[in-house]
Amino acid sequence: MTKRDRASRAIQIVGLVAFAGLAVAVQSGWTKGFDWGVLIWLRSHASPTLTWVMKIITDLGSWVVVVPVSVLVALWLYSDRERRGDFPFFVLAVAGASLLNGLLKWVFQRPRPGFGLADAAGYSFPSGHSMEAFSFYGSVAILLWAYARSWRAKVIVAGSAAVLVAAVGFSRIYLGVHYPSDVIGGFIASTIWLSLCAQYARGRRAAK
Repeated sequence: MTKRDRASRAIQIVGLVAFAGLAVAVQSGWTKGFDWGVLIWLRSHASPTLTWVMKIITDLGSWVVVVPVSVLVALWLYSDRERRGDFPFFVLAVAGASLLNGLLKWVFQRPRPGFGLADAAGYSFPSGHSMEAFSFYGSVAILLWAYARSWRAKVIVAGSAAVLVAAVGFSRIYLGVHYPSDVIGGFIASTIWLSLCAQYARGRRAAK
């Protein structure tokens, strides 16, 4: 097992423990005070302009943006012989995250807060937008990181992805369609999933 594989395994184990702990806390109602405290505070500081901005940001993690852009990225990877090896990783990371989110929502069946500033359907935990944004922008960042030739470029890539993902997660809480613990759970689940996908991709390349 390589150092990267050991690091991935550590991330996966820590992530699973963290997600399991959070899930137990959510199901037991232990996060209720924290969740509602944050939601109420944000609602008291809401404004029409900020709400408009948050609705735009939240779309960056919706299927309306993620699906068509993912298709374009996937087609680009597949059409380029030098980058075709990254095609399975990207498709698995993005599509798999969506399927995983649906499964987790079905398992936990947590109702949404119910006083959102935007329309949202389905269950609440973990946040689908947060998982999709993390998996999509995270996988793109992983690909660009590998192609970047300088540390400055790598930092810009990683920083941009982190800001986008955090912004989408915050927008879901601000709009009142998710609890903070939903977003945290989505980020943890996507971290585990991306780590598994990256490990799979490394193993696939090593086998060739």
